[in-house]
Amino acid sequence: MISLNETEKLVRQVKELVESDKKNEIKLSANGGNAILLICSPEEEYQFIETIKKMLNNKLYELIDVNKLLIKFIGENMPQLIEKFDLLRSSIQQIFMTSDEEDKSDFFSWLISKIEQTFEDGRVPVIYSILPPLVKTIFLLSIFPSQA
Repeated sequence: MISLNETEKLVRQVKELVESDKKNEIKLSANGGNAILLICSPEEEYQFIETIKKMLNNKLYELIDVNKLLIKFIGENMPQLIEKFDLLRSSIQQIFMTSDEEDKSDFFSWLISKIEQTFEDGRVPVIYSILPPLVKTIFLLSIFPSQA
């Protein structure tokens, strides 16, 4: 298990990169991506989350818990989700991420909207999710909005 000092050191390094003026260098090193991806083992996930909450919970960052966002999405869209489930039984994945031609009332679009709103508010989204056992926790720290 990684020590608390090592966790804090890693989060501090990422924070310094995000807050530096070297965003173009980071983007080039990440093959054009606009994010830093941290992955930890399940044993370390709560330690990482607590460290991130402690070190990145200020006016510059917005912590986005994908699990809580999914629960909110389901709660606010239950009738439509039940209808979609009945229609899309053979391709259930489309309930949460529809194809480009369809309306964007899916969870993926909801998540993207949350990220865009965070950027509009002048904050850096920090997206995290605790995944099922045996799957590593993923932390996605967006650096800046895409220029697409």
